[in-house]
Amino acid sequence: MYIPRSTGSAVDLVFGDDPTKRFDAAYPVEVYIKNVDNFDGNELFSKFGLEVQNQIKFLMTTDAFTRRVPSTYSRPREGDLLWLTNFQALFEIKFVNQQYFFYAFGQKKFYGFELVCERFRYNNEDVDTGITAIDNAINSQAITYNFQMVSQGVGTYQLGETVYQGVNLTSATATATVVAWNLPTSFLELKQIQGLFQTNVSIIGETSNASYMLYSYDGLNNVNNLLDNNTDFGQEADLILDFSEHNPFGDPSQVPPVNNNTEFVNDVNDQQTVFYNQDGLEVNFNIGQPKPPTKI
Repeated sequence: MYIPRSTGSAVDLVFGDDPTKRFDAAYPVEVYIKNVDNFDGNELFSKFGLEVQNQIKFLMTTDAFTRRVPSTYSRPREGDLLWLTNFQALFEIKFVNQQYFFYAFGQKKFYGFELVCERFRYNNEDVDTGITAIDNAINSQAITYNFQMVSQGVGTYQLGETVYQGVNLTSATATATVVAWNLPTSFLELKQIQGLFQTNVSIIGETSNASYMLYSYDGLNNVNNLLDNNTDFGQEADLILDFSEHNPFGDPSQVPPVNNNTEFVNDVNDQQTVFYNQDGLEVNFNIGQPKPPTKI
């Protein structure tokens, strides 16, 4: 299945990023796997760690491409995707060799393409081809979160539709895409979340017009990542870090009570500057660290 990119490649001049890529169609095309023994490519260390370039090469004839794919696309393009049903895997086209069949059979005729591909690395692209196997493969890699809805509501959310909070989609305060909807448990699984969803406000489906009120949601733990334990880290950090203005990175148990009536007394020795507040509690600040205003 050849899956062309339906969005442009214009660079965002503010952030220097490409816009979110969208893939919303798939066309069956015959290809021949060139390297049947093993993947090509190298293993190298980059600034992001070990990178494994598992490359695979396909041969696609010009006739097969023109018969199966709309004339909007003149040739396979770098950045488009291939779904191999036998592999049940997505590959991204990295390079299209248009000269592979150079002077074949003694003729200067353009017979086809050699496609150099790598396994597709999902990076929050919008993939909605309408083919269940492809869309499920993407949804299993997407960053998704569970939203607990109030059981009393109307309609049924549809897979892949856009949901929103607000008067309408144009003026919505938050939007997302439906990954799964479990009516018995009232769990709505969403991806590509934009904005901040508010509890006790209805989430409306753009296509289905389904409407249920949001009861609660966990915006820290990704459903598809079993090693995602942001909630556990957050709870443990709250026991150690105190993000108040008096002690932003210290142990909360060492913070003495400080109020508008606190008066500090300066007593300097060789190791540290010792402060006593009005309640007689000692406050230690190592030399070189910022010290509070001192009243003698």
